[in-house]
Amino acid sequence: MKSTYFFLLAMALAAISCNQQKGTQEASKEAPPTLENRVFKIDNYVNDKKESSEDLIFKNNMVEGSDCGQWGFVASAYTAENMPDGSIKFSSVMLSPNEGKMVWEGMVKDKAIEGKMVWSKEGQDDIDYVFRGMEK
Repeated sequence: MKSTYFFLLAMALAAISCNQQKGTQEASKEAPPTLENRVFKIDNYVNDKKESSEDLIFKNNMVEGSDCGQWGFVASAYTAENMPDGSIKFSSVMLSPNEGKMVWEGMVKDKAIEGKMVWSKEGQDDIDYVFRGMEK
């Protein structure tokens, strides 16, 4: 009787192990989306008026705006997702100790980038930007 229970337990553990290995193999077939080591020259617009231009730099799993540092914003982690049309959707939140936060959401298709960024700071109205650009 004990040998039957031991046998059933061993079979159950083997089945679980095989399923986990199969799941790991399937997950490894799909490379995660990446924007790593890509730099985009973007123009930032408020109400269709160009406000500034800067580089948006994706490096070391972080994203940084080349002009954002002057307000204390530092490189921040980003998320990226491959979309069915071949584009990459990304988002990030950049923080500054004195100037609030910038919430970035965008899409990259081939060498083109576009999206929106909202700069919010306590005590002032949010500033809604639209950005567009190309990979350098």
